[in-house]
Amino acid sequence: MPGSTPSPWDGIEVYSYELGKSLARLGHEVIGLKIGERTGERRIMDNYYVRYVAVPRVRSALGYHLGFMLAALKEAKGLKTADVVHAVGGYYASIEFLPIRKIVTIIGASTLRESSSLRRRLRATYGRLLYKRALAYIVPNGIIAEEVKVRFGIKNVHVIPMGVDVDDLRPVNEKGQVREKYGFRGDDIIILYVGQLVRGKRLPELLTAFKKFSATHNRAKLLLLSWGYLKEELLKLTTTLGLEGKVIFMSPVPYQQRKDIYHLSDAFVMIGDSFGDGGISTALMDALAAGLPSVVAKNTANSIVVRDGINGFTVTPTAPEDVSKALESCLDEKERLSRNALEIARQYSWGNVAQKINEVYKTIL
Repeated sequence: MPGSTPSPWDGIEVYSYELGKSLARLGHEVIGLKIGERTGERRIMDNYYVRYVAVPRVRSALGYHLGFMLAALKEAKGLKTADVVHAVGGYYASIEFLPIRKIVTIIGASTLRESSSLRRRLRATYGRLLYKRALAYIVPNGIIAEEVKVRFGIKNVHVIPMGVDVDDLRPVNEKGQVREKYGFRGDDIIILYVGQLVRGKRLPELLTAFKKFSATHNRAKLLLLSWGYLKEELLKLTTTLGLEGKVIFMSPVPYQQRKDIYHLSDAFVMIGDSFGDGGISTALMDALAAGLPSVVAKNTANSIVVRDGINGFTVTPTAPEDVSKALESCLDEKERLSRNALEIARQYSWGNVAQKINEVYKTIL
């Protein structure tokens, strides 16, 4: 929970979908729940399918939570017969009070994204009230583990990292063919960002740094595979900086086609927080699995998997010269950095992650 489809995009969807596939490969019967406007089922694998539950549509975060609570009540009988109910993200709230055997993956700690001490205390209070009845809690890294222990008072915490499907990101077509398909030239230098166009992602700083980088690279392109409320503001900034034709805004492609976008790129960049809550970006994990040298912000969760001079570089987002130099180094040392990126990504394979989570299941059965 929530169940996914073959076209997930955000972190919770990716986690649910990929973990479901890997658990099914271990022999588990996996059922995902997904709310929507229709009822039905979709089979992902022989022993993994998604059950759609129709609920009234309300366009808000609260509405989605209420919708999932209604879906959980509709599916209560099935949930009670499951050996384990594994909730992912904040939607766990919908099953907190159901008398079922449950665990939860806390993708990110909401208290980490709050700058206001009052809002941080309110979120901590909510977390302490919410996370009480699960039999085990899984978090993707030590940053979140420490936060939920201190702020939420959770004790039974297992640190199991986010995974990545290295094989699924292996290119099928030649790089030149993929570039031609998406309208790029063979001699373009493509710097890729994948994610939301929102505050905290340091996108104005990225555009400023890219202007400096592109001054010495005539064929440089910044490809923003993105969505979000800052698009119009960033389009205006692109014009102000004289980067028309060099910054490309592209809507997300279907999940199974994402390998094309990584394959046509030369480096990956994300100099803001992935979401500000201590989580590691799934897009960054994909980039590493595709062998892309990556540039991320210092002192963020993303810097856990990007090691300076090994598979990329960590930078100060507000220092455009540093970001530009890091991108330059990614090109100069691309072969070595790419090889290391892929090797590090293999350590985070979903198969390994599923095995570790399976061990957690065994402790509560």
